[in-house]
Amino acid sequence: MKKIAFLCAVLLAPMAAQAQSMPGRKSYAQTGDPAHIVPSAGTTDGVAASLVQYTPAWTGAVGRPMSARLTDSLNVKDFGAACNGTVTSDDTNAFNAAMKAAAASNKHVSIPGVTCYITSTVTIPAGVTVSGAGMGSTIIQAGSAGKFVFGAGAYAGIQDLTITQYGTNPSCRIDAATNTPFGASIRDVHIINPVCGIDLSGNSQMVDRARIEGVTRIGLRIGHTTTLAATVDPRVTNTTIASARGATGMRIEDAGGLYLVNNDVLYGAYGTVFDPGKNQQITWVFASNTVLSDTATVDGLKIDTADATAQVKGLNFEGSWSSSNGNMGVNIKNTAGGSIQNIAFSGMRFYGNRANTIDVTGMSHFRIFNSEFCGGGPAGTDLYINTGVTHVIVANNDFTGTCGNEASGSPAGIVFVSRNNNVVVQGNDFAGLTTAINLGSNRTIPSSSITGNLK
Repeated sequence: MKKIAFLCAVLLAPMAAQAQSMPGRKSYAQTGDPAHIVPSAGTTDGVAASLVQYTPAWTGAVGRPMSARLTDSLNVKDFGAACNGTVTSDDTNAFNAAMKAAAASNKHVSIPGVTCYITSTVTIPAGVTVSGAGMGSTIIQAGSAGKFVFGAGAYAGIQDLTITQYGTNPSCRIDAATNTPFGASIRDVHIINPVCGIDLSGNSQMVDRARIEGVTRIGLRIGHTTTLAATVDPRVTNTTIASARGATGMRIEDAGGLYLVNNDVLYGAYGTVFDPGKNQQITWVFASNTVLSDTATVDGLKIDTADATAQVKGLNFEGSWSSSNGNMGVNIKNTAGGSIQNIAFSGMRFYGNRANTIDVTGMSHFRIFNSEFCGGGPAGTDLYINTGVTHVIVANNDFTGTCGNEASGSPAGIVFVSRNNNVVVQGNDFAGLTTAINLGSNRTIPSSSITGNLK
C-alpha cells in the first residue's frame, strides 16, 4: 500500500507543477469570465468551463459545456447591480451596462427575484429582452425619473416583473414611443402607482397580460408621437388598468389597425378615450370582449377630436362593456370639428350610466346592433342622436331597461334632435319605456325606415 501511495505521489507531482506554471490559466474570481471556473475548493489555477459538462436532470436533456450554460443570458448582478431592496443603491448604471453587453453578444438580460432601484433611464436596445423572475418576484423601484425606454430598431422586450413608481414625474414607466420601435413586446408586467404607465408609438407593438394600477394620469397611451395613423397594428390584450380619480385608463391619439381584446379598464375619470390631434388619425380599430370602462366618474368611452385636421373612422366594437359611469356610457363629440365616421357597435352591454347611455354628435355612419341598454339614469336617454348626425342604423337592440335585473330610469329609447336623415330603426324592443322614439324637431326623417319595433 505504501508503494502505491508513493507511486501516485511521484506521478502527480509533475502534473501539479505543470498546472501551476501554465500561463493564462486564471480563475473566475480573477477575470469575471465564466469560462474560468474553479470546480472545487482549493484549486487555484482554474479549469476552463468548456471542459466541464453540464447535463440537466430532466428526461431528454443532453450535456453541453458549462461555459455555454453560464452565458445563455446576462444577469444584471454580474454588472454590479446591488438589488438589495433599498433606495440607497442606484442600479441604473449596472442595468445599462448589462443592456449594452446583451446587444453586443445577442443575449437577453435576466433580473433575478430581487428588488432593484433605478433613478433614470434604462435603455433596452433592439433585439434585447429583459426578463424578471415573475411579477411577484422581481420588483423594480423606479425613482421619479426611473423608467425603461425602448431604443430604436426592432424586437426588444420586457417581461415578468413589477415596476413601482416613486415621485410624480409624468414620464411613462415603460416608453415604447420616443424612438418608435418596431415589434416592441411588453408582457406580464405589473406597474404600480404610475403617473403614466405605458407609452406606445411605432409598428407592430404588443402589450399582453399587463396590470397597471393606481394610475394618476394615463394608464396606457397609444400614438402620442406619430401622425397619419403611423402607429401601425398595435395590440393590447388581456390587460387590466385601474386608475385613480381624475385619470384616464387608456388614451389613443394616432393608430391604424389597433386591436383591443380581453381588457378591463376600471375607475378614473374616463375609461377609454380616442382623441386625435393635429394631423393624427385613428382608423380601423378592432375592440372585442373588452371592458372599455367600468365605474368612471365622467364618461366611459369618449370619442372626440382635438384639432380640425384630426380623423376618426372605421371603429368597430363588439361584445364589450361600458357601464356604471358617472356621465355617458359612450360620448361621441367632435369638439374640434374634425372628421368622425363609420363607428359600429355590436353585442354591447350598457348598464347603469347616469346620463345618456350613448350620445352622438358631429359624425356620420353610426351603427349599433344586438346590444343591451339597461339601468340608465332618469335624466338620460338610451341613444341620443344630436343635430346633423346622418346615416344611422339601429337594429335588434334591447331598450327595455330590465335586462340583467337592472332597472332603468331612462324615459326614452332613442331621441333624434334635428336635421337627421338616412336612418334605419328596425327590430328593437322598447317595451316598458315611456317614449320609444322621439323625432325631436324632425317632422319626418328623410330617406329613413322605422319599422318592426316592439313598444
